[in-house]
Amino acid sequence: MNIKKPIKIIGEILSIVAVMLIIRKLYLMKINILSNIYTLGILFISVCVFLCAISIFASFIPWAQMLFVTTGKCIPSWKLIIVCVKANVYKYIPGNIFQYVGKNELAIDEHLRQRDVASATIMDILIMLIVSIITAFLFLRKSFFIVLFNYTNKYMLLLLSILLCCSIIIIYRVKYVNELISKLFHHPKNLIISIIYYIIQNIYISSIYLALIAKFYNGTQPLFSLSPYIYGACIISGIIGFLTPGVPGGIGIREAIMIYITNGIIEESTIIPAVLIFRVISISSDLLSYILIRLTLLLKAQKSHTKRV
Repeated sequence: MNIKKPIKIIGEILSIVAVMLIIRKLYLMKINILSNIYTLGILFISVCVFLCAISIFASFIPWAQMLFVTTGKCIPSWKLIIVCVKANVYKYIPGNIFQYVGKNELAIDEHLRQRDVASATIMDILIMLIVSIITAFLFLRKSFFIVLFNYTNKYMLLLLSILLCCSIIIIYRVKYVNELISKLFHHPKNLIISIIYYIIQNIYISSIYLALIAKFYNGTQPLFSLSPYIYGACIISGIIGFLTPGVPGGIGIREAIMIYITNGIIEESTIIPAVLIFRVISISSDLLSYILIRLTLLLKAQKSHTKRV
């Protein structure tokens, strides 16, 4: 039985649902942020959206490294970009798993084992979390632990501890996991590329955040001296938003943590509009990248049809 077609149909349905949810989020937020967008200027917002979209298109890089480790194959970049961008919008579907399940579409297209593709995705997530946590700690130092234990839900910390213990047991007991770890350390170049990517990506996104805050900032202390807090807050808020179950795209969590961490350092009149605008930019870049991919696929299909005719 050919399961490729029904899986494609399910993927298309999920894409439509995700896009509708994105548009709804933008519509609900417009009342609060329209005046701030006008203040910043359409050009500045457009540049930020474009820069965030670049980050989305580049998100295939660490995943490609892990796919090479698990499958031993170099899959064309354009195929990985299409899968990553399409799967990216699934994060707005409640459940927080669809964006990762969506990546397994590649297994069907490239005739790969589902287990290998899923393993590459999990390894990619783990590297992202580890690098992000270390990077956030380097920026926040002592504040890192204060935020982690004061703001993060205790039950979530307990759940993460249980998952960590289970992961350790699995690593020592499951032969396939041992094989993956062995493969990973036999491909240090791929691991290093993934680590470097996430370091750059964290700083890249945080820099966009910093640029937004700078537009609203009117404090007496130089903003440059506050940048480590801003970078650390941006990274750790992303981590907690990512780990919080049942919050599509981390919406609301990331903003609340940004405000919490910067409380007493940056005025609310600066940070609140900045985090709202950044959320709109983030959602808009997700939508833009998805539209560009869909248009590219449509043009490619038309071109292929023209050649056959």
